[in-house]
Amino acid sequence: MSVEKISLPSLPQFGNFCILMHMIYLVIWISRVISTIWH
Repeated sequence: MSVEKISLPSLPQFGNFCILMHMIYLVIWISRVISTIWH
């Protein structure tokens, strides 16, 4: 029962964390592309 209680709220948090990491990666990639275009 305690495992279910822990695993239920951690799923949406993990999803948000995945989205956050993806956004950071996207920002880094875009900045790298812009820097290569400028140089």
